[in-house]
Amino acid sequence: MDPLSDHEVSQDKLITLGELSRGIAHDLKNLLTGIHGNSELALRGYKNEKATKKALTNIMLAARSAQDLVEQISSYSRNETLPDKVIDLRQLLSKTEKLLADAVPPGVNVDFQLPESAVCVRANPSQMHQLASNLCLNSLHSLARDGGLLSVKLSPKADSSEVVLTVSDDGPGIPEKILPRIFDPYFTTKEIGVGTGLGLAVVHKIVTDYGGSITASSTPGQSTDFVIHLPMCAEQPEEEEPAPEPEDFVAEKKAILLVDDEPIMRGLGMDILHTLGYRVSVAENGREALALVQKNPDYFDLVLSDSKMPEMTGPELAEQLQSIKPDLPFILVTAFNDAVTEAKLKQLGVQEIVHKPFLIENLSRALSNALSKKSSGN
Repeated sequence: MDPLSDHEVSQDKLITLGELSRGIAHDLKNLLTGIHGNSELALRGYKNEKATKKALTNIMLAARSAQDLVEQISSYSRNETLPDKVIDLRQLLSKTEKLLADAVPPGVNVDFQLPESAVCVRANPSQMHQLASNLCLNSLHSLARDGGLLSVKLSPKADSSEVVLTVSDDGPGIPEKILPRIFDPYFTTKEIGVGTGLGLAVVHKIVTDYGGSITASSTPGQSTDFVIHLPMCAEQPEEEEPAPEPEDFVAEKKAILLVDDEPIMRGLGMDILHTLGYRVSVAENGREALALVQKNPDYFDLVLSDSKMPEMTGPELAEQLQSIKPDLPFILVTAFNDAVTEAKLKQLGVQEIVHKPFLIENLSRALSNALSKKSSGN
């Protein structure tokens, strides 16, 4: 057998690193779900305690920052096809501008130049938001010390074949010798603890995954410009159906069967569901859940299950429940996000998918959606 080349060895190491980071990301998402959920529950209970509210809010902000990091790690380890839709980039960038408001350092001005009409692409909304946020935050970091201007401009090409997104700043610029390396994974000029070196690498990967291109140019001491070209979509943005208000079902005390093999997640799930006004039964695994439904098939209004469990996974449980009670709504909680997999899950009877880490509001909306479909016979 011929010895492996240096290139093959490097590829094997990258594959191993990807598998490792995928596992780490999954475990982190479970931990972040617990942080998010418990923080929200505590905030609901101590709304009038100023100091407690401030501390818990900071916990949630830290959890969201950790979530952003997990998503960046996942971007380099996932092989999934993320769900996409037609997005109006003008609206997405407008939301990004509002979300960045608290991150703008003193002495920095922000100018978003957006067209009056829709500029659409087909992509995953969270990835497009990550792309825009990473570029803007990178510029804001460079402007933090001396101030300056961050400029974001969106415009369609005259032939409507592409959309052009330009993110510029008049900060210190990027030295010529490192400019060719800025999109390399884990390359960073920031001090330890400030950056992971994944921000621009993730941006590059997102752009190329959607058939686009990105270029960077910089004049040290004057400016830096990132120019992105993405294929433009002629379709109109997809309208989202208004979700029912969570309160629509709270008063009815619907019965939820919660299935999770992890004690911490079961306890958190029970607390959240009780807070939302539901009756809750729990099962430690899929087989226990099947037995409970078989014993009393008309008692439960909905099954809420974790995806990754030993012996029987969440999707396997959903499939088996179809033969016992086909009209029983099933919600799957998962750390992964894959359009192909989600399409298959719907065939198995999964009505709603909640991605970890989630906000209580998102879970509440999914519960309302699933119960609404059941009551309407859909």
